[in-house]
Formats: sequence, structure tokens, C-alpha cells
Amino acid sequence: MVAMSFLQNWFRAHLKHDWANKRCVAARYATGDGVNKNEARARIWYARAAKAGDVTALYDLGMMLILGEGGPVDEPGGQAMLLDAANQGDPEAQKVLTYAFTDGLYGFPVEPPKANHWRRLAESQ
Repeated sequence: MVAMSFLQNWFRAHLKHDWANKRCVAARYATGDGVNKNEARARIWYARAAKAGDVTALYDLGMMLILGEGGPVDEPGGQAMLLDAANQGDPEAQKVLTYAFTDGLYGFPVEPPKANHWRRLAESQ
């Protein structure tokens, strides 16, 4: 059953061009909050929120692509989104890149100077 609060978010996301309602719909699809969990739809809504300017949605979508949540794995696409989100100041993306470049996660090479760069930026926030 779909919760009324989800429907309100969904309608607002369609009517308004801001990213906040779009990310809210994406997160609710991703977690199953008020609606059946549907990671494929979450991907679509995170992409809409990112296109509308939400840096956190860019990070979330990048992780979904890397992990293959809601669709096929797209490691290069996910990596590009993580880097873009981190460059735009998203602290979670910066933290993930710190670990990725430290341990060679998510297809990133082990590069200590890059890991240190992202660690410094994440810590400064």
C-alpha cells in the first residue's frame, strides 16, 4: 500500500523543479518508506534530483551504479558521479573516495596521494 505522504512527495516532485522533493521520492523508493521498495525507480529519481542540482543525489546514484542496485553495474559511470559529487563538496563522496583510493575499492586504483587529498577535504567539512 502506498502511504499518503509518499503520494504528496511524488506530486510535489512532478510539479516543482527543485531537487529536494525528487531526492525525497528517490530515497523513499530506495528504502521502501511509504511505498514498495523499488531500486530501479530510485535510480531514476536520484538521476532527476542530480540533474536538478542535488549533489547528494549524485553521490547516491553513483553508489547505486557502482553496486548494481536497481540495474546493471556501471562502475565507470558511478566513479565519475562520485568524483563529481566530491568535487562539488559532498562529504560522503569525499569519504568514500578516501577509502576507495586507500584500498582500491569500487574499481579505483590504490593512490595514497589522492586518498590523502579526499581525506583532508572530508575532514575540513
